[in-house]
Amino acid sequence: MSKIVYISHPVGGDESGNLEKVMDIGRRINLSGAEVVPFCPWIFDVMCLDGSVEGERALGIRNRLLVLRSGIVDELWLYGDYISSGMFLEIEVAREMGLGVLAMSSSIQEIFKTKNEK
Repeated sequence: MSKIVYISHPVGGDESGNLEKVMDIGRRINLSGAEVVPFCPWIFDVMCLDGSVEGERALGIRNRLLVLRSGIVDELWLYGDYISSGMFLEIEVAREMGLGVLAMSSSIQEIFKTKNEK
């Protein structure tokens, strides 16, 4: 049975580089043969909203959290070198919804390991 996984990754700092990384992640997941549908709806908002404008950034965050609350996502997969403030919100909502939250990159796995040891 297929599952829909929400791909979470930091965007700020090197926006174009981070978007390239996310596209590569989506490609690898799609070509892996696994029964996984990578879902990254926030890319649309990054492309059409200005994250440096507080009201537009808030709209993008609202949209991401609505998607997570919609019931169409099965798991949240975390990628990147750190957990951004937007990713923390996604984690919070995913847990609230009872979704699995998986640290997929080694950096994020270390963050989770450190938090769980405290």
